[in-house]
Amino acid sequence: MNRRPVREVAQKTRFENLDLVPGSMWLSNANTTLAAQYGRENILRNALEGIAGYHYVLIDTAPNTELITINAWVASDGLIITLIPSLLAMIGIRILEIHLDEIRQQTKRPYPLFGVIIGRDEHTRNSATRITQIREYFGERVFATVIPKNVKVEEATDNATPIYDFAPGSTGAKAYADLVQEFVLRSEATDG
Repeated sequence: MNRRPVREVAQKTRFENLDLVPGSMWLSNANTTLAAQYGRENILRNALEGIAGYHYVLIDTAPNTELITINAWVASDGLIITLIPSLLAMIGIRILEIHLDEIRQQTKRPYPLFGVIIGRDEHTRNSATRITQIREYFGERVFATVIPKNVKVEEATDNATPIYDFAPGSTGAKAYADLVQEFVLRSEATDG
């Protein structure tokens, strides 16, 4: 928000090859602040200029289409959508697509869909139906790995501890590891 380059605010973590630029509750007012800014859609993209030495830069946003999310879209080479297998998520897909089309027209950029992640699967009949619908709608863009709803993941989050430290043998940890492998393979296939 203060127009500092990302390379100045990236923080090393205890994990090799993983840096973070943490968000904060102060970002809750970002949309109001961004609304009055010149070039407001490009602020994050400009902040990422000159960043080097990373294979991937992942930008996590809230599930909305406010200015801070649009900034993330403009700064991105590809988008990943995460969906919970529910009726509301299915409705939200169409709303997202409409907003993406508007942003594509305004910015003259493609914003390709890199993939769709299905998360918080409760292994119910309803969930299975929604997963089938998501796969039919998005086709091969949906990652094969489905992240289950897992109490160990929730507990790790509550304890601000990586799942691989908190419960490395949990089904949630295994699913996330599988998803990372799938992400890397897809990325390498796209780049190659």
